[in-house]
Amino acid sequence: MTNILLSAPKEKLLSPKAIIFFGILLFLITLSVAVQQDIVYGSVVVLFFLLTSFFVFQKKVNLFGPFELFTLYYYTIIPAVLYIYLTNFERIEFLNKNNLHSDWKSLLELSLVYYIIGYLFALIGYKTFERKGIPIIKFNDGISIRLVNWTIMLFAVIGLLNFSYNVVHFANGNPVIYFMNVSTRYLEFEEPGTTTLGYLFGEMAAYLWLYKMLKLQRINYLFFAYLALSIFMKATTGRICSTIFYSITFIFVY
Repeated sequence: MTNILLSAPKEKLLSPKAIIFFGILLFLITLSVAVQQDIVYGSVVVLFFLLTSFFVFQKKVNLFGPFELFTLYYYTIIPAVLYIYLTNFERIEFLNKNNLHSDWKSLLELSLVYYIIGYLFALIGYKTFERKGIPIIKFNDGISIRLVNWTIMLFAVIGLLNFSYNVVHFANGNPVIYFMNVSTRYLEFEEPGTTTLGYLFGEMAAYLWLYKMLKLQRINYLFFAYLALSIFMKATTGRICSTIFYSITFIFVY
């Protein structure tokens, strides 16, 4: 597998591009605080531009680099925070059943501060001990393809059986109705004897199948059909950010 490199010209820290970038950042922060008078929105803006600045000021971006993937994962925090905040914390089952704290907004603000500080220190630590050069990924791992095939089949069957049971149990075998009722999914799985644990095996089957294709350097179009089905299974759980991240990981890995 060949790593993808995006080259950018070398720039000084106070180049026109940098001045414009930080000018926009300052403007958006000021506008967010002035109009919304809300720390949450301001922190989300800061976090977004902090993550984006990592890619903007990189001389070379290795899409498979460890901190690049870490930064991409950090982006998923933003839609999750906005969803929680815009729904006024009412759609989160854990919060509704937890009486340990009532001021969730202040905890969310504090969490965002920790997210920002944590990312900054992670970036400092990574840059301090970063090794130069692009790692070469080799697939001569000695793992039997036959074993991989059997594992894929077993995990896929577990996932599909779990999904089929849920569709029959909650929607009389109609997957469309099952998907349309996603807003009440967390209530359905309070019923004893129901679970989505098998979905994890189905997802692992998709990852192993991708690994197999990369190792053999051979595309199997049946994989894409199974991947689409596994994404649909993931989407029926009602976890938006988790579904999006699961989908895009295949793009970045491939």
